[in-house]
Amino acid sequence: MMDVRIVPLLKDNYAYLLRADDGTIAVIDPSEPDGVAAVIEKSDLELHYILNTHHHGDHTGGNMILKNTYGSTVIGPAK
Repeated sequence: MMDVRIVPLLKDNYAYLLRADDGTIAVIDPSEPDGVAAVIEKSDLELHYILNTHHHGDHTGGNMILKNTYGSTVIGPAK
């Protein structure tokens, strides 16, 4: 089973924080880092993967800060 948390971001976007049974944590489409980081810190989680559905900024805007903060691996379009 997988735990999914919806994280509201920007004015009209969401990121999805996934927790697998083995404890692996991933976030999908983090448009900004602050909301995602707040959930991670509050829940004492470690972010392993950042997954992007496509390259637009409203899906990738938080990638580099989250990657640099948590040492996460980014998976998505090269662009």
